[in-house]
Amino acid sequence: MTSQRSARELPTEPASAYALDPAAAAHDRETSPAWSHCRAGAGKPAVRIAAAIEELLYRVLLLSGLAVVLSPVRGGRWIAVLLSAALFGAAHLGNPGASWVAAVGTGLGGVMYGVAFLGTRSVWLPIGLHLGWNLAQGVFGFPISGHVVPGIFRAVPTAEDVLVLTGGPYGPEAGIPGMLARFVVIGLVVLYLGRRWPDGGFATLTYAPEPQRRSRAA
Repeated sequence: MTSQRSARELPTEPASAYALDPAAAAHDRETSPAWSHCRAGAGKPAVRIAAAIEELLYRVLLLSGLAVVLSPVRGGRWIAVLLSAALFGAAHLGNPGASWVAAVGTGLGGVMYGVAFLGTRSVWLPIGLHLGWNLAQGVFGFPISGHVVPGIFRAVPTAEDVLVLTGGPYGPEAGIPGMLARFVVIGLVVLYLGRRWPDGGFATLTYAPEPQRRSRAA
């Protein structure tokens, strides 16, 4: 009778959206041209260079310009962050596995880096955050904005109907956990800015003093 089927015959739900497979990752490291590229010394520098170039383009150039233009407007610096983040997300629509949901997730990253940039008036914190985010995904074998880089593990999807969790071929940025992680980091960045510069303002996104004021104080 069907009611007496063994537990082995009953369908089971996956315990998680991804399973980390070190054996598969080891096979990748032996056979993947991408991993050979990494072993040749070009992989990790490529990740660093990509993060630095995007920060220079989208934060130093684009966001700085928008912040200057919109500074007379109430909340102008926040508007500048959101506009530059939207363009940052849209620019990734051409990546493998990208969708508008993925663009929103990547855009949240733009907010994260933008707040760090305007809050510190320096590009170093957003570069560090960007690089850390990419490396954390790559080490565990997750796609980085649609690009697969062999890591210590390979993240293997354990179900076909959990794209909302895994982000699918685009990576965690397109899934709910990845987006929630973005919000957590944004909150931590704001907390850091408030503790580092207690006189700063969240509403105006002004924390670190202007460079000329720094030189006078010195």
